[in-house]
Amino acid sequence: MIFSKIEFNDEEPLYLQIENYIKSMITSNLLVSDGKLPATRELSKLLGVSRNSVITAYENLEEEGILYTVKGKGTFVSEVKSINEGGWKVIWNDKVNNYGKLANELDIVKNEIPWEKNLISFKSISPDGKLFDMDEFKKAFLNRISIEGHKILNYGYAKGYKPLMEYLFNYMKTKGVDIKGKDIIITNGFTEGLEMIFTAYTNTGDKIICENPTHNTAIKIMKVHGLDVVGVSMTEDGIDVDELEKKLKNNYIKFGYLIPSYHNPTGIVMKGEKRYKVYNLFKKYNVPIKIQVNGASSLYEKALASLLENQKEVTLINEEWFLPQPKLVILGAGHVSQYVSKLASMLDFYTIVIDERKEFACKELFPEANEIHCVSFDKAGSYFPKEANTCYVIVTRGHKDDRLCLKKTLFRQSLYVGMIGSKKKVRQTYDALLEEGYQQVELDKVHAPIGLSIKAITPAEIAVSIMSEIIAIKNEHQYSSMTSDLLEVQGDGVLCIIIDKKGSTPRTVGSMMFINEKGIIGSIGGGREEYQAILDAKNCHEVMMKHYELNNSESANLGMICGGSNDVLFLPIKQH
Repeated sequence: MIFSKIEFNDEEPLYLQIENYIKSMITSNLLVSDGKLPATRELSKLLGVSRNSVITAYENLEEEGILYTVKGKGTFVSEVKSINEGGWKVIWNDKVNNYGKLANELDIVKNEIPWEKNLISFKSISPDGKLFDMDEFKKAFLNRISIEGHKILNYGYAKGYKPLMEYLFNYMKTKGVDIKGKDIIITNGFTEGLEMIFTAYTNTGDKIICENPTHNTAIKIMKVHGLDVVGVSMTEDGIDVDELEKKLKNNYIKFGYLIPSYHNPTGIVMKGEKRYKVYNLFKKYNVPIKIQVNGASSLYEKALASLLENQKEVTLINEEWFLPQPKLVILGAGHVSQYVSKLASMLDFYTIVIDERKEFACKELFPEANEIHCVSFDKAGSYFPKEANTCYVIVTRGHKDDRLCLKKTLFRQSLYVGMIGSKKKVRQTYDALLEEGYQQVELDKVHAPIGLSIKAITPAEIAVSIMSEIIAIKNEHQYSSMTSDLLEVQGDGVLCIIIDKKGSTPRTVGSMMFINEKGIIGSIGGGREEYQAILDAKNCHEVMMKHYELNNSESANLGMICGGSNDVLFLPIKQH
């Protein structure tokens, strides 16, 4: 350690001696350009001096331009402009080729706006290391060592870890990818992979099409390879399809680079129908696509993969059918709330009950509720769902708490907000909020007095009026009733979806049922129709459609009270 040789005197301030020593180390080429210095805490401990002395020395050298600091990374030596006359020093900057110079110019870490106090940097997306479960990582690491022994320290398979490659091949197969004649190379992140593709398949001046904006590192790699980047504007649901076709048609594009899932930097997830259109456009103009995938596959995406694998139109299904079941937050756990919870459970709502009283916020009174939280209402917001199809029912024991809960729900994304109380009490609550600065247009969104006017008197009747109002609004927005166990289903199986109906049937279009060897999740109506669909599903090996005609006489034979007909789509679902 070069700092171990410093000898302090009593004639000069310690910080000045540290400054001069660092300068001498730079002059002697013992500290080079962009070389990292020890952290102030580490150096103060090593030298046996106050940390403030080290901080002062570093700050003074920064002001002179000798050092620079990168937030979160440390302190570094600035570019050394002088050399010893008697020594020999290679001027590496004179030997850097155009590739290296361009890469350095495009490096956002080195060329971003200098960090200042209160400035937030978004150049890194690395998660906090504390989020990782180190115990599980240790177990996994020790497990690999126990299996592979000394082999893990040797050179591995040239293309990457073979068990991982086999896993990825299987994963691609379940996603509908034809793996015949295909191969995999494991790289150290997408940067290396993209670099390899461009090195092998592109020449200077080739055109590559991508979303605008897109991943900054990808742009850097494109530019250092001398590629002509053709950007396509983004819309609210992903890349602009019309502009994409125009640019594919009018340019000879070598490659396309897209991020359909959790797009960087916008975060947009491209819908399945749009992905299908984009795919067909690239296919039409014979342009290969390099896709960066950032998210796990949902049930909707698996259903799309099944359709694509079987060369069926993806428009057979609607993404809205795959929305999670609506959620209902009941603020207050009195008698009305108990009946609301019962009805909500029958109507396939995910129900959350919140109250500050232990004797009320309990499983004994709310056996059907999915979540019960005994907390004060000022902390209730921590338990509110993020989904936009959430309904809020405010039925606390007092108008003070009602007003508090209303303030917490007023500006949240929601499907419904309702507050109990007479017209007079509601008006008093509104007047108090208006005095606090709230706007009438905001209050007009609230359903108060709560529920439909059905002359309800008892708690059960009031609950019926509340849920009737919520149902009317929910169905107006066509939200699905897909339960979490169906949405998060695992394992191979067959997904049955009602895609069309005529007449009176127990379930509407979009209703689903998943069948595998473990059992059945969901329903498409029950009775003999569902029984026959289950039998058909067990013999389903490719995408197919079945028509179930239910006239009045057939309905009676099938154990159903409805007539009409259903068209049911059968989708083989493969999990990774």
